[in-house]
Amino acid sequence: MAFFDENGRRTREINAELERQCAELEGAFSALGKAYYSKHANDPEDGFGEHLAAITAAEKRVEVYTELSARARGVAVCSKCGAEIALGSAFCNVCGNKIEAPKPLFDGVNIYCEVCATPMPAGQKFCTSCGATLPSLDGDAPVAAAPEGRLCANCGAPLADGQKFCTVCGAKAEEEKEAPVTAAEEIAEEVAEEIPAAEEIAEEVAEEIPAAEEIAEEIAEEIPAAEEIVEKVAEEIPAAEEIAEEIAEEIPAAEETVEKVAEEMPAAEEIAEAVAETPASEGIKETVAEVKEEAKAAVEDYAPAASQGSVCPKCGKQLPAGIKFCTGCGTPLAAPAAPAEKICPNCGKQLPAGIKFCTGCGTKLGI
Repeated sequence: MAFFDENGRRTREINAELERQCAELEGAFSALGKAYYSKHANDPEDGFGEHLAAITAAEKRVEVYTELSARARGVAVCSKCGAEIALGSAFCNVCGNKIEAPKPLFDGVNIYCEVCATPMPAGQKFCTSCGATLPSLDGDAPVAAAPEGRLCANCGAPLADGQKFCTVCGAKAEEEKEAPVTAAEEIAEEVAEEIPAAEEIAEEVAEEIPAAEEIAEEIAEEIPAAEEIVEKVAEEIPAAEEIAEEIAEEIPAAEETVEKVAEEMPAAEEIAEAVAETPASEGIKETVAEVKEEAKAAVEDYAPAASQGSVCPKCGKQLPAGIKFCTGCGTPLAAPAAPAEKICPNCGKQLPAGIKFCTGCGTKLGI
């Protein structure tokens, strides 16, 4: 049993390979025939003229039916770019090429009916299938649509309702047949089938409209609040600018105070050194040392708190020293307490609080 199965399998494989080789052979013959036809279509060798003529006629029929297919779909094919455009167009909407008027469909032997595509012998004036007038090959007669009413299938003469024989040629009139469904009718049926789906989509859209309107109302309600916030921010801008201007005005005064204190330091140190050089008791030297330390502490106490800064009591923001309003929330800030001052009883110079000797004349000050 296994032998027959194996033998059958091998037979199928061999047959498949045989078919493939035959197909390749047919393809090779076809390629050879196409190559020969393209080179010798107009000058066939002896014995090949009939075959080449048959190929030429077949190509012509393919062209005719290609054109018939395009016309049935309501399009024309541009001869320059190959684009499909609406039938009756004067120019191609892709490349701008001028479109020639439709020509009679003639394959060299038969002329084809423009209405039903039936091939008719050249020279016949009416289609024997539908009765339509056939175009003349000289191009003088326009492409005509099928005439209204019944026509004789033999000569194309009009027939009255109920007439059984043609009064022109005597041919028996064919019974009326149900007209074939045209392309337009097929399209109308397809459109009618799509209408329920379109109505369903319209209903779904209508159901979504209330939700969209509700969202729009919510957005509209939020707009006044957003505008109010913008107005508040706009109102705060002048106050912030005013605070910045005040800070800028305070900076020069603070810098000037620091410079004055720095200028006084050398004089205080010179006085202290002069006192230290005079013959005095050890107590005076100690006093001079104390004066130096107290002078340094006074300078440090008297220097503006620009480097130390401050903290807003309302929002807790770290702020530079010397400003009057918080730059974060606009809260007024308490002014720093001015250091107590002393006046030298000898020379009248204003001195920082806490020093024991005048930095101008060296007079000892009371506590």
